[in-house]
Amino acid sequence: KYLVLTEGDSAKGGISGALGRDFFSYFPLRGKPLNAYEATVKKILENKEINSVVKISGMRLDKDDQKEFRYENILIATDQDADGIHIRALLLSFYSRFSPSLLKQGRIQILQTPLVVAKKNKKIKSYYFTLGEYQKAEAAGKLKGCQITYYKGLGTWDAKDLKGIIAKEGIEKFIVPLEWTKESEQSIIDWVGSKTEARKVFLRDKSFSLEAI
Repeated sequence: KYLVLTEGDSAKGGISGALGRDFFSYFPLRGKPLNAYEATVKKILENKEINSVVKISGMRLDKDDQKEFRYENILIATDQDADGIHIRALLLSFYSRFSPSLLKQGRIQILQTPLVVAKKNKKIKSYYFTLGEYQKAEAAGKLKGCQITYYKGLGTWDAKDLKGIIAKEGIEKFIVPLEWTKESEQSIIDWVGSKTEARKVFLRDKSFSLEAI
C-alpha cells in the first residue's frame, strides 16, 4: 500500500479520483516542507507537516530499520513546475537524512504525470511528459486540429481524463522509482545543504530555457 504525499488539497482531490483508495492513502502537504537536512530534530518535530508525515507513516527518527513503517511505499505527488520539484527535493532530503534504507530499497517513489495533453474531438489523442516532447510532435505536424492543454498542477486535471490515461497505460508507467546512489545523496547535499558553493558552480554561466523542461 502507498502513502501519497500531495501538494495541497487540490492535488489530493485530482489524484485520488484517478488512483482510487484501494491501494493508496493520501496526505496533503500545506506549503513547502521544512528543509530537514541540517535542521535540529527538535525543530523538525515542531514542524507540523513533517511531524504529521512521521506519525501517519509510523516512521522512526532515531533508527533506520523502520520495522514499524505502515506503508510499503511513499509516493511523492507534486506539480510539474519548479515549486513541485523543490518540494520533491525537500522531502527527499528528509528521507535521506532519517531513513536512507527506504531510498535504497526503492520505497520512495515519484508520481510523474503528463505535462501536456492533446485532444481531438474531446478525446485524448496523445500526451507528453515534457515541453520538449510536445514541441517535437507539434513540429512534426502530429497535432493538427488538436486542442492542447497544459497541466502544470495535479489539481487542474479532470480526474476522468487522468484515470482514463492510467487505466489505459497502467499505473507503473507513471510511478518512477528512485535509484539511490552516492551520487544521488551528494546531489541532495549540494542542493539543500548549507554550503552554497556547489550550487554556485553548477549555475555559473548557465542559460535556461523552458523548451528543455
